[in-house]
Amino acid sequence: MFNPVIVAVIIMTVLCLLKINILIAIMISGIIGGLVGGLGLSTTLKTLISGMGNNAETALSYILLGTLAAAITQTSIVELLAVKLSKHLNNKRAVFVLIIAFLGCFSQNAIPIHIAYIPILIPPLLVVMNKMKLDRRAMACGLTFSVKWPYVAFPAGFGLIFHGIIANSMSQNGLSFEKTDVWKAMIIPSAGMILGLFIAVFFSYKKPREYKQVENVSEVNKDIKFTSRE
Repeated sequence: MFNPVIVAVIIMTVLCLLKINILIAIMISGIIGGLVGGLGLSTTLKTLISGMGNNAETALSYILLGTLAAAITQTSIVELLAVKLSKHLNNKRAVFVLIIAFLGCFSQNAIPIHIAYIPILIPPLLVVMNKMKLDRRAMACGLTFSVKWPYVAFPAGFGLIFHGIIANSMSQNGLSFEKTDVWKAMIIPSAGMILGLFIAVFFSYKKPREYKQVENVSEVNKDIKFTSRE
């Protein structure tokens, strides 16, 4: 009568909107979907477990890295870095974008917090961007580069997970492929990303652009200390 897949997706969406833990939401929606499909509880659980397959390691890695990201967000270290950086760049728009992109690269490998750094780092810098008359499309390109290029190019942190997925998929399809070989195949795509970033910063979005200043945006001159958030 009801499509079990649609039912499961709707239930998971509702649970997520209610801010239920995503893992619990997935389990509940999956079980209900299986029951609606007539599989029975035992068969449904077996299907869920077997469906994880080789992805269980990847899921666990993301959970652990997400825990690290949550811990870092409880401090003011990223906001402190943003404010200190902004005070030394003045109107060097291109340099500013490239430095933010460079620092963001560490979020994928060295300090694997993935995109969690963006809502922490960018709000304190909005005033600086407005004063510089920085085209925010250039910053958007820099941020996108910082969360894609590192794990495509380097087998560390999220990059190691990404390269492992590629190597396993290639091996499952009959092509002998080691995890350490993936970065070699990624040289051309990663070089294209670098070229695209430079085109965006130095050509496409080089011109100054003015934005309306919102009064309640955080000032960059406030004193920030490296402590836990209250």
